[in-house]
Amino acid sequence: MKKFISWIQKYLVVASPVVLTMVVWSFFQSDSEIRAMNVPLITGLWEVMSWSLILWFACFVTFMVLLVFRKETQEATVKLIAGMKERDEREEVIMGLAARRSFVATTALTLFLLFASCLTLSVARLPDQTIDGKKSSLSIGFHFSGSDTGSHPSSDGKVTFEHHDLPISKTGILLMVLVWQLCSFRMSARKELREA
Repeated sequence: MKKFISWIQKYLVVASPVVLTMVVWSFFQSDSEIRAMNVPLITGLWEVMSWSLILWFACFVTFMVLLVFRKETQEATVKLIAGMKERDEREEVIMGLAARRSFVATTALTLFLLFASCLTLSVARLPDQTIDGKKSSLSIGFHFSGSDTGSHPSSDGKVTFEHHDLPISKTGILLMVLVWQLCSFRMSARKELREA
């Protein structure tokens, strides 16, 4: 089992540049555009990269399942993320402190993102008439919705600025939270190791 997990980990690392290259390439050209070029070398390269992506994804899902259910995989991954070689009692305490700080930092970021996604802000020019000498209006509100409807409340007058949601995609938010958590854990673990 250890050899199998080791093979999966090595393949995930080795094939990552191929996967990233394919992601960047697909950003500029779609699959149909690449195949329409009718260049055998490029089409063959795209096909090999596609199969590499499929295998990489299968290995990634397997590794995630092992990471959730297998203690040895969890221990090895935490050591790798924290940059520690051996696990003794002192490092167990450091890991606990780093995990606590990372949890607090990630919770704070998540609460900020939740607040920012519920905040509604609108600056609009009022129609021809003025109200109390004012020609524009500022509207701030808080809107929570359990589903993503994509509709925005209408406003009177010409809107010059409007904010109803975060300008980041859902994938971008997930990536930001993941990177934030990993970085905060690693920095906390390094700090605790220096101070210990």
